[in-house]
Amino acid sequence: MSIFFAHRRGAVCRVAGPWPNTGGLVVAVEGWPYKPTGGMFFTAICTQAGITHNGNFQFLHTINDTIYVYVFGDRIAELTIAGVAFSQLCGSPIAGLTETMALYERDRISVRARPLVVTLGRYHFKSFLTGMTANISDSELQLTQFNFRFNCFPAQT
Repeated sequence: MSIFFAHRRGAVCRVAGPWPNTGGLVVAVEGWPYKPTGGMFFTAICTQAGITHNGNFQFLHTINDTIYVYVFGDRIAELTIAGVAFSQLCGSPIAGLTETMALYERDRISVRARPLVVTLGRYHFKSFLTGMTANISDSELQLTQFNFRFNCFPAQT
């Protein structure tokens, strides 16, 4: 586990403490910078991850209040990874927004021919990076919120 200290506006430093690393919940994307002992995977931190699963079905309403349900399997799931990007990491000239945009440009669905493997906990999802949102959330502290959107196939454990 690590503690983050703001040392100057928009910059952050990671300090490893003496407490044991419990492992925690793993959030990782294949080929993206990741440090299992700290959770900081680039000049940003992941603050939220989620997945939405949906079934593929149809309800048919007929006469006399009879309802038929037809099930066609599962639909593709939607997965999001969101966080906060800093203007810089102590000792690094690369801004968090620059790094998050570069990851999107490199791995977006229109450029990458094969899926990425996204890990949430013990589940691994073959996913396509379909969108990204970035918003400057605090101009004084130079913080940017980002959200990566993936579409993924059912999980593999």
